[in-house]
Amino acid sequence: MVMTIVDAHNISKTYAGNGQKTTVLHDISLRIYEHEFVAIVGPSGSGKSTLVKLLGLLDKPGRGTIKLFGETLPRSDKAQSRIRNEQIGFVFQDYRLIPHYSALDNVAVPLKIAGYSRGHQKKRAAELLKLVGLESVAHHKASQLSGGQQQRVGIARALVLQPKLLIADEPTGNLDSATGESIMKILRTIHSKLGTTLVVVTHSAEVAAQASRTITIRDGRVAGEQL
Repeated sequence: MVMTIVDAHNISKTYAGNGQKTTVLHDISLRIYEHEFVAIVGPSGSGKSTLVKLLGLLDKPGRGTIKLFGETLPRSDKAQSRIRNEQIGFVFQDYRLIPHYSALDNVAVPLKIAGYSRGHQKKRAAELLKLVGLESVAHHKASQLSGGQQQRVGIARALVLQPKLLIADEPTGNLDSATGESIMKILRTIHSKLGTTLVVVTHSAEVAAQASRTITIRDGRVAGEQL
């Protein structure tokens, strides 16, 4: 039986500010299954990035329920943070690396937070940098790397704790087309060889076409799905 990695039921999200309330998501229901590669697409402002923040436990829905990995989420923030840190990997459009850290040390950050020994941190981080083809720049500072190299460091960092779910939010958005394609090749390899469930948020038709399933978000609602 294939495990349901994400099961979202009637989730909504409203933000308040300046005396007004803005509903960004409206009663969204969807499922993402083990080993899938799903693209979430939609125009700017459609709510797709807000949606994956909820699915990745970076925010909480105002209404509705989310189950991850077949389990109802615990109520406490601490328990949810543990799930997020240990079972979900994130790749961001703006990389979010520590500029004065080396590539190796950036990849090792999740291991350091999880309490692993320095020896294990270095060994595991080196393995992941090799996986993304950056072993030769392991000791270069993040600020010395190109955008494509920084994104590959971000991918290595996202994988270092062997997450069940990898979420990439506009991973090619800041890159030229050739570099963006190299990043997508790495993500496809990770998906096929490691079996990691992959969710990519994108406005790019070329990126979305590489997924096994596409979910379209428009005006905060699921507008359609395509295999």
